[in-house]
Amino acid sequence: IKLTYSGEVAELSVELVSASFAVGLTRDKVEEVVNVVSAPTVLKLHGVGLDEVRSSQAGNFTTLVTAEVTGRGEPVTVEGTVFAAGKLRIMSIDGYPLETSPSGALLILKNSDRPGLIGEIGTVLGSAGINIARMNFGRKCRHGDAITVLNLDVAPEADVVRQVRDISGITAVRTVSLPSDES
Repeated sequence: IKLTYSGEVAELSVELVSASFAVGLTRDKVEEVVNVVSAPTVLKLHGVGLDEVRSSQAGNFTTLVTAEVTGRGEPVTVEGTVFAAGKLRIMSIDGYPLETSPSGALLILKNSDRPGLIGEIGTVLGSAGINIARMNFGRKCRHGDAITVLNLDVAPEADVVRQVRDISGITAVRTVSLPSDES
């Protein structure tokens, strides 16, 4: 795990943020109880390193936090920032620019950028009675690969995830459950 703190945040104490990230990453994956105090030790016990990097340069942002996680599969990189009034935003996933809220039930897709794909996704979710609260799409070029992030009112069941995965042009599907920022 590599966490890069850029811009104003690089001047602050970030140990609690790093530990909180480790808690979220390991909470459902290990048998031990994980909290911000035990997280660094639990990571070490499982052979996972956590590197913190600080940079004064944050590009177009006042503050930017970049998380790079390398595990069994392909590495994943997520960049996030904080907007006015403390609104958290994910600004890119694996280099695909987008802006989405890290909140609630998320369905994250790697997909091709093709006409009709978003409609097919909506049809599968709607047929299952799942409402899309927000949808964000990031691509690097027209008709290439893309990332789609859907904030859903409820987490999809495994069968619904399979139906989405079976849509032509979907190459990867991941569900993520985060605390909701809605009341």
